[in-house]
Amino acid sequence: MTDEQNALESPPIVEEEQSPPEETPEETPEETHKMGDEAPDPEQIRAEIEELEVRKEKAAADAKYWREQKRKERAAYFKGEDPVKLEPEQPDLKRPDLDDYDSEMDYIEALTDYKVESKRREWDAQAKQREESTTMQQRQADLQERLQAGHNKYDDFADVVYDPTAMHITPMIVDILADCEHPDDVAYYLAKNRIEGVSISRMTPTRAAIEIARLDLKYGGATKRAPKNKTVSKAPEPIKPITTADKFNKNPEDMTLKEYDEWRRAQGGRPF
Repeated sequence: MTDEQNALESPPIVEEEQSPPEETPEETPEETHKMGDEAPDPEQIRAEIEELEVRKEKAAADAKYWREQKRKERAAYFKGEDPVKLEPEQPDLKRPDLDDYDSEMDYIEALTDYKVESKRREWDAQAKQREESTTMQQRQADLQERLQAGHNKYDDFADVVYDPTAMHITPMIVDILADCEHPDDVAYYLAKNRIEGVSISRMTPTRAAIEIARLDLKYGGATKRAPKNKTVSKAPEPIKPITTADKFNKNPEDMTLKEYDEWRRAQGGRPF
């Protein structure tokens, strides 16, 4: 077989064409700069801010609620009453969504329950607020009545304690004074020691209550009242009986015969 025949019989060799590698487009500095300068969505930012504000308000309300429950429990403990039972926290209400219900009737029933529960909670909150307001007014009235005792102890009580320029009298201090045993003495001390009073007013409620309780124990009731005048009896003095010694104090020359005879017997002498 000749070379020409071999060339005719063997299949031709086809070289595979290799596709050029794909080039990944590189981000130009201008495109990168544009991506970094995209302004955030204002609606999303506003929604996040509103959510944070709601969480903040809820945290503040919860803290106020538990402080009030703790105060009631502490007051009941010192009065010898049973501790106040803490009410369980109610879950947040969520308005029903029609897509979550199989039928429109179920949705209407859930929506009705939601509206009734919302109104009930609103009424309870208003009633509780009225009760707290009444309690606070009663506490302030009781405090003012108890402070009246200070006018009988200190000549300058009104000028010192009710000084409008005083900076240490805050609602927290007034609330703590209402629980003191001697609020008139403590209020007068704080008014006379303004620096210490201002320092206490800037403390936390717990720390301020401890400091004022210490002052109540130290200075409360320490002022001496004026002693009452002793009542002089108008009854005549009792009659002093005459004793034998008084009888024999006479001069023998001034004695009667009977007295002289008794005097002689008392002296151990013989009577006539």
